[in-house]
Formats: sequence, C-alpha cells, structure tokens
Amino acid sequence: MRKHISSPLECGDGAWVPLAKASANEVVVLGAAKNFQTARSPKDLINYGHTGEKHYGFDSFEGLPEGGPNDASWKKGQLAVPLEVARKNLSEFAELCVLIAGWIPDTFTAVSDKRFRLVHVDVDLEVPTRQSLEYFYPRATDGALFIIDDYGFHSCPGARQATQEFLAGRPETLIELTTGQAVFYKRGSACS
Repeated sequence: MRKHISSPLECGDGAWVPLAKASANEVVVLGAAKNFQTARSPKDLINYGHTGEKHYGFDSFEGLPEGGPNDASWKKGQLAVPLEVARKNLSEFAELCVLIAGWIPDTFTAVSDKRFRLVHVDVDLEVPTRQSLEYFYPRATDGALFIIDDYGFHSCPGARQATQEFLAGRPETLIELTTGQAVFYKRGSACS
C-alpha cells in the first residue's frame, strides 16, 4: 500500500508517531559518506535526549559498486567520499558515531547484536537497497522508522523496485514524500 503525504511522522493508518518517542535504540545510515543526514542525525539524538545511542554509518567510502540492469545511470566508483573526510565531518560527534567501511552486506555483522529505531537507506542501487532492508527489518524495533532516500528519484529505479518488492505482502504502508524519499514505520505496538 502507498500513500502520498509530506510528513514522515504519520503511520499509514493515520496515527502520528514522532521519531523522538520511538523505542530508544540505535540509528543506522547506509550510504553514510554522501549523506548529509549523517552529520545532522547525531545532533538530533543529543537534542532528543538519546545521548546513549550510537549512530552507525555504513559505506564503502570507495563509491558505488557495479550496478545491475535497473541501475543503468550509475557507474562504479561514483559518489566516493574518503573515510577521512567523513570522520572529519563527524568529529564533533565522535562519541556517538561509528563509521563502518566496507561493502553491503559484508559489513553488517558488525551490528548483528543491535536493535534499531531508525534505518536510513541511501545506497542508490537495487541490490544493496534490498540487502539493507532484508538485514535491518528484523533488527528494527516495533515502530522503527525506515527512510528510503532514493525511492522517488528517476536516477534510482532499482531502489524503488527493491523497496516495492520487499514490502509486498508486508503490513507496512509506504509513504512517498515530496522530497523524493519514501518512509514506513515497522508495524508493531507503535502503529497498530
């Protein structure tokens, strides 16, 4: 099911669940190097009083891997940001942020024992989008917010397809934002 709105706070059934009241667990950003949210989200954690949470950022720091047939506009190596640059950008939040360099999904085992309240997927391509959703969905708390950064962009049809296929048969409502992103809350006590 899809719904078009301009706020990421509404669950598909009309219930409003602000992120600040979600279960207090970790945050993960996939595609952290190019994502300005990586610098903003740790500050948001502090502002909301979640100072004990970690903010995990996964990225190859080598740019994109080879894309598949639904990723035709992207080239291997595009969007590369050196790890040192990302660390410098996040230096103010060193105690909150853990940057994990490597390829999706190989590096995910670094957080296999964690639970997440926010999962921000910004990996542009079909296969890593699917792999990210498959790995983090079962590790997300009830009511966790998933942000699919590339869902509505014409340059990322693979991210859209992977998201639609992943959510097929699941109870979540995908909300398309006017920013090109899409969001959903993992169904559970917060949105049931």
